[in-house]
Amino acid sequence: MWRETEFFSAKEQAALAWAETLTCLADVHAERDAEYQALREHFNDAEIVELTWAVAVINAWNRMAIGMHQPVDANPID
Repeated sequence: MWRETEFFSAKEQAALAWAETLTCLADVHAERDAEYQALREHFNDAEIVELTWAVAVINAWNRMAIGMHQPVDANPID
């Protein structure tokens, strides 16, 4: 969906593409090198490390929640 809208800057699109690339590792046809090069146009090494860690941690939380059958709260903010 994010690829089909003009709401995100080129920098934000690069970050979203990188997150998608790291999340969909089973896609053997992914353009990981191209996505990484696009990321480097907008982020320095430290920022790439921080972004990659954030994606990895969120992916870990999601996988743990799925594995433990944790329901999604329909109203997380009360």
